[in-house]
Amino acid sequence: RTALQKQNDTTTMDPCAQCGKPVEGTQRTLVAMGAKWHADCFQCEHCKKKIGTEPFFTREEKPWCDKCNTEAVNATLPTCAACSKLIEDTNYTELVKEGKSYHLACMACVHCNNPIKGKYFTKKGQMYCPTDFDDLFSQPCYACKTKILRSAGNRIKALDREYHTQCFTCNACKRELQATEKFFKVEDEPVCPACAEKQQ
Repeated sequence: RTALQKQNDTTTMDPCAQCGKPVEGTQRTLVAMGAKWHADCFQCEHCKKKIGTEPFFTREEKPWCDKCNTEAVNATLPTCAACSKLIEDTNYTELVKEGKSYHLACMACVHCNNPIKGKYFTKKGQMYCPTDFDDLFSQPCYACKTKILRSAGNRIKALDREYHTQCFTCNACKRELQATEKFFKVEDEPVCPACAEKQQ
């Protein structure tokens, strides 16, 4: 933000920075941005309003009034997905996957409304704390029938089912199968390669 450097009545043949015509006689002259201007020519580049002696901003070497500069800056700021207000500082987080930004103070679990300060989960664009996400959306393990806590991260999807990692075992020898390990489907159950070969 810049204040006007000088305003006077003067006799000069210097060209006006806006119109290029000489600033001569006793015309009202403004000195700003290292140049001279006719008072009527010193106007906001965006709205064309005369700036006069009001403070102004410089954008691409052109004067902008306070109102237009504020609107231009605000147009580049993210909007908080929770409160719909502009995020005017760096104290925010952005959910890249969901394409949304939030003030840190606005980040709260949509179910319990408690602030989210660490790990969280999202579903359909909504944020959940780990506890509520597990309670609301965790599926039972196909093998042991207890809930698979997503917050624990021990989940395997196979055969269109969900298992705890420790529950995903060969149906024949009961050996735990690794997530990247090859297995065969025998009678709709996972079977390790060694046991599948024996059953042939």
